[in-house]
Amino acid sequence: MSYLVPTDVVEKMVISGAMKMNMPTSTTIIRAVMAGAILGLAAVFAITVAIKSGSPIVGAVLFPVGFIMLILFGYDLLTGVVVLGVPQYRLAPHHHPKTSPNPCQIVCQFVL
Repeated sequence: MSYLVPTDVVEKMVISGAMKMNMPTSTTIIRAVMAGAILGLAAVFAITVAIKSGSPIVGAVLFPVGFIMLILFGYDLLTGVVVLGVPQYRLAPHHHPKTSPNPCQIVCQFVL
């Protein structure tokens, strides 16, 4: 059985955060908007199914389909970009690009 020790998980988070912080701002915003649209459609789908079927549990079971679609399509919610960017910003500050700041960098500068 393979598993990761906590230090490996943190290392992978820092690497993922570095990749997301070095993405161009336009790419980050487009991916976030597309992810929000897909998640919004999933919410509408879940609510519609819950109302039409008369069972809210059916809608609750179908809502995670939106998150699965996000993963399959490779989109990121902006909150995920910021959350993964914070460890990278804190643990590897020498990797910041000198170009225009990513939304994640702006949030990290204000929060930290």
